[in-house]
Amino acid sequence: MDKQRKKIVVLGGYGAIGSRICTVIARIPYVECVIAGRHPKRARRLAKSVTASTLRIDAEDEVALQQNLAGAFLVIDAAGPFQQRTTAVAQFCASHGIHYIDVADDRQYINDVQQLNATARRNQCLLVTGAASLPALAAVLVESLAGYYDKIDEIHSAAVAGNKTPVGRASARSLLDKIGLPTRMKIYGRWQEAPCWTQSKKISFPAPLLTRRTYLYSVPAIDQFARQYGVREATFRFGLEFSALNRGLVILGWLRRVGWLKRPAKYARLFFAFARWFRRSGGPAYAVQVQVLGTREDRPVEHSATLFETDSENLGLLTSIPVTLVKRWVEHGVPEAGAVSAIGIVDLETLKPELIAHDVKLVRA
Repeated sequence: MDKQRKKIVVLGGYGAIGSRICTVIARIPYVECVIAGRHPKRARRLAKSVTASTLRIDAEDEVALQQNLAGAFLVIDAAGPFQQRTTAVAQFCASHGIHYIDVADDRQYINDVQQLNATARRNQCLLVTGAASLPALAAVLVESLAGYYDKIDEIHSAAVAGNKTPVGRASARSLLDKIGLPTRMKIYGRWQEAPCWTQSKKISFPAPLLTRRTYLYSVPAIDQFARQYGVREATFRFGLEFSALNRGLVILGWLRRVGWLKRPAKYARLFFAFARWFRRSGGPAYAVQVQVLGTREDRPVEHSATLFETDSENLGLLTSIPVTLVKRWVEHGVPEAGAVSAIGIVDLETLKPELIAHDVKLVRA
């Protein structure tokens, strides 16, 4: 490992996902962790419990980026919601040779970051977008099953979150921003659209989650699965533990579709308050599952794989990919240059140490 001290700046490092990332990377030898964002009080509060410094910065202020990010080894952008953001931070990193990881879950944002590939390659840095997204974890599971097939025909992914899973304000806004809008899916070989958070379906998960109700959800992985595996069907679903929250989102989506509610995201504060109130009951379990159908030697084959943690307080599953990337880059160096999606960036074997550390379990069927 290169023992030169490396500065890692975490934008939004005091949020639900960012704070978990900071807590882990602050313990890595030869790393200077900087908790950055627009709310210095929240940053200082976290810095008291981890070995880190703080920095007040607006991610959309180009002058502030120039003054504060120059000389950094890596910038981790956890300051969502990304639907309301430009790619200013990623552009700055690509232009100045600074490595970059974000936790975006917005299709357009992820596509825009990947458009910086030529700039990043020219300046010898690596940009990875969507590293803490559900699709990136689903892709790890799909690839772990791919060897069982000669041809994959269908990939159906789903994720569920328990009531005690930490929910940040940005995550709440991101979820509400998608409700009721068209989401893509591939059915019978044709691309179709349906409103996000409709077409409910019960899916079985390992204990203690058991059966959970899920809904169509908008993620960029659908397009990549279709391209990479040539599948005729690809869907993604998401669900919350409490039926009251699920039904509330169904109603918000309907109100948006009929034109009575233009921006559900403006009720994010209220939704966030409800979610916090429901944390008094329910559980902290969190899971990502894929069901893969295909053929082997001309015979139909079907397998599923589920990653789940029964205590998601530390968001070990969601943060496993960005934390793994940071540790590998610090210890072994950054392997390439460019701007890429996190889908396929690591495999299950590479993730294992981080998954084991958080008692994340894998169940195949």
